[in-house]
Amino acid sequence: MQKTKTERNEVARVTVSLLQIIFIFLENPKKYYVGMDIINHTKLQSGTIYPLLNRLCKMGWLEFKWKLPDPDGKGSPKKLYNVTKTGATDMLNILETTFSKSVSEKFKNK
Repeated sequence: MQKTKTERNEVARVTVSLLQIIFIFLENPKKYYVGMDIINHTKLQSGTIYPLLNRLCKMGWLEFKWKLPDPDGKGSPKKLYNVTKTGATDMLNILETTFSKSVSEKFKNK
């Protein structure tokens, strides 16, 4: 399993789950995602996704904001996740070292 050093001196283990999340966030880096969007897209379990999202937030790769329930009281608060500039750079570096520059080039101009 490959490991990549981040700017915060933390190590990101490059797993299939991480790669799936990287592709989601780099495909549309301005979009905010709720965890359920990522679960539906990747078909991974919540026990895999949420710890990984939390770790990526601690590393500074993702940021989040809260979406409050509608005023009528329906729903519950949700975290909306978005990739940071640092995160996008580190994610592109992972793609370059894991695959090839041609794969990372696809996401550089997004």
